Amino acid sequence: GRQACMVYQRPFFLRLSVWRNLMVALWLARVPREHRKQRAIEALQTVGLLDYAKRVATALSGGQQQRLALARAWALRPQILLLDEPTANLDPTAKREVESLLERFRENGMTLVFSSHNLGQVKRLASRVLYLESGRLIANAPTALFFNARAGQLPSQAEQFLKGELIWH
Repeated sequence: GRQACMVYQRPFFLRLSVWRNLMVALWLARVPREHRKQRAIEALQTVGLLDYAKRVATALSGGQQQRLALARAWALRPQILLLDEPTANLDPTAKREVESLLERFRENGMTLVFSSHNLGQVKRLASRVLYLESGRLIANAPTALFFNARAGQLPSQAEQFLKGELIWH
């Protein structure tokens, strides 16, 4: 498989069917022709969209589009999945669906690297937190330590942020 794959906050799709969007991605990634169909079926089954294969991808709901973006990435078998705010624009149900897929990916050995403003999501999904501010790394700690640190264990900016005292830019 590939080393890394990126899933954006607002994924881009061609105005084609869900199936064709997946097949184009597999073709662009140079997946051999004889493997594409099976990979596409497995990917759509994994994210629960097999019944939507003939639908136009751009007509799907936000949650379905994010799941299709995850299917497209998963089909490429990356070792590392990079995600930009994976559930930022989704309703609570779609958020839960995407999070449970990400948990399954992680359990199957895929490394997830994601940006998020959702601290609950970070607590649920992350094993490590890298806290960035203005592009600078302020803290790098295991998730449990980051959220349960005693005073003085983390840089003051990270402590202020966790207390809700830091202004978000």
